[in-house]
Amino acid sequence: MAKKKIVSRSNEERIIRVWDIEQIKDLMSRRTVYETNGQREEELRDLWVQLPENQKTASFGRNWGYYVGMDEIKRYYVTQYNEQVQAEIAKLSDVDVPGTGRFLFHPLSTPNVNLAEDGKTAQGTWYSIGADCYPAENGKADCNWNCQKICADFIKEPRVRQAQTKEDTRDAILNVLAESRLGSMASPQLKSEVMREIGCSEGTYNRAYGELVKSHTIAKYQLNQKGGVRGWFTRLPYRSETDDKVTYI
Repeated sequence: MAKKKIVSRSNEERIIRVWDIEQIKDLMSRRTVYETNGQREEELRDLWVQLPENQKTASFGRNWGYYVGMDEIKRYYVTQYNEQVQAEIAKLSDVDVPGTGRFLFHPLSTPNVNLAEDGKTAQGTWYSIGADCYPAENGKADCNWNCQKICADFIKEPRVRQAQTKEDTRDAILNVLAESRLGSMASPQLKSEVMREIGCSEGTYNRAYGELVKSHTIAKYQLNQKGGVRGWFTRLPYRSETDDKVTYI
């Protein structure tokens, strides 16, 4: 039997990986709520991939095959579904029962999430024991249990927007720090991520970063790293435990 490779990670890296896995679980839970509420178009808008290159290859699988690309997914998952729902309701125009229509409920359990080594992609499986109820004649319903195994692929995407001004870059710096879980990250990494995500120039980034440091909105500091090398880090300021004043160190 092949031995499992042991990867050495810092505490911060471990926390980020744990947080990413929990975010994936939360994402799938929110999808369940969207589906139950019939908010399928909102689900595709809020929870699915946004970058054009990922939207082209996104897929939605059923027992009979896959719908590839967000346009095809929306055509099947939203447009055709809504047409079927409206057709069913039209047949029951003589039934005066509030809330007449489909009821689909697919809660998730037994999450098994595998995060890639680089943290950029993940795969997960869940079991679901749900209920499907469809309107029938005479105000009755056709209901059955629906046992599923749900599999999903995930990719971590950056925010999709372009910086227009120095203020946009300031906001991006603060957002990236806030989303770094610990509110702190290596300064070169922060610079690289902000410039990649919003497309600002290095000069714009440096001016925005300098103003944030000068105003004490963020703080830069040095830490010893492997090999005795000191590196620059940036963090959001800590707050005192005894009052609301910001403490800078």
